[in-house]
Order: sequence, then C-alpha cells, then structure tokens
Amino acid sequence: MRRFAPRKLTDLNEQTSAFTLGTREVVSWKSQDGATVEGVLIKPANFDATRKYPLLCVIHGGPTGIDRPILLTPDTRYYPSDIWAARGALILKVNYRGSAGYGEKFRKLNVRNLGVGDAWDVLSGVDFLIAKGWVDKDKVACMGWSQGGYISAFLTTSTDRFVAISVGAGISNWATYYYNTDITPLRSIIWGTIRPWTRRFIRRLHR
Repeated sequence: MRRFAPRKLTDLNEQTSAFTLGTREVVSWKSQDGATVEGVLIKPANFDATRKYPLLCVIHGGPTGIDRPILLTPDTRYYPSDIWAARGALILKVNYRGSAGYGEKFRKLNVRNLGVGDAWDVLSGVDFLIAKGWVDKDKVACMGWSQGGYISAFLTTSTDRFVAISVGAGISNWATYYYNTDITPLRSIIWGTIRPWTRRFIRRLHR
C-alpha cells in the first residue's frame, strides 16, 4: 500500500511573513440596558497593559453581519485594521444587537430600537475598555459601512465621545432608502411596520 505523503506546492501567504500582526480576542461587556454584547478586540503585537492606546471602533454592516477573530475579514477592503494595530492602535469590532450567531432574542433587541440600542452597544464597549485603563479617552474614533455607517452617523449627533467619525455608505433617510432599495422586507421586520412614510414611523425611529 502506498503511504500518504503530501507535498507543499504553494505558499500563498509568504508575502505576509514579515508583517507585524496584532492579536485578536473576543471580549464581552454589559450594554446600557443590561444586554451582554461581544466584540473582537485587536491589540498591537507588543501590547502593554500599562499603556493607554488610541481606540478605533469598526462597526460592521447588517445589522445581521458579524465580526469574528480571524484575518482577512470582509471589511479589510475599507478598514486595514492590522495596519492600524501595527502602528499602535487598539481596534474594537462590536457585534451589536441584531448581529447573527447570538440567537433570536439578541437578534430582536433592535426591533423598534434600530440605531439607538446599537449605539448603546458601541458606547458601552468603549467605556469597558477605558475602564480597563487601556484607552486614551481623548483619542477614540469610530467608523462603519452600510448599517455600520448609519450607526456611526447616529453617534455624531448623540455623543461627544469620539474625536473623529467616518460614515461609509450609511443610510441618511429611511423613507427614501425604503423606496429605492431591494432589501426592504428585513427593515420592515426591524421597524415593526410596513409604512415608513408615516409620521408615526418617523417618530418611532427617533424617540
């Protein structure tokens, strides 16, 4: 019988061997309403718990997206987290309420609370890391794409915690979004209504 003897044919990741990559870990904390929220924390390779670092919050889209502690995540094309970590920043990727993989109850926490509860989850994550003594509270920024962009935009007017905020392809008007896109059924479930043009709907979003 011939013995199995595999041979290595390629090394597609050789070009990354000289990269300085941060370490990834899953962290959790309590949000404003007591809900447990998780996130992926990327630390610089030479992380020192006695130092205070700039913090960048990267907020995924969805809301049913999810961040995992792996390399080459889909948002890499927009946000080069490992490059930032190599330059001395902490990166927090928040799996805010509505994120996939945490069960039905967690998915429903942003029903009729879209954007507001999500913002609680981001801000409480920032506070969690500040309380650990790892973050320079005067050097905190956030960014996000799609739903992450919407949350980032909401944070510009609801807190002064961030010194910089970047909005990528975020929703700025839910009514025109509803009329002009092809993924409205999901939003109707989250809003709890199918009539986004009513004043009652608009008040519900922003109360």
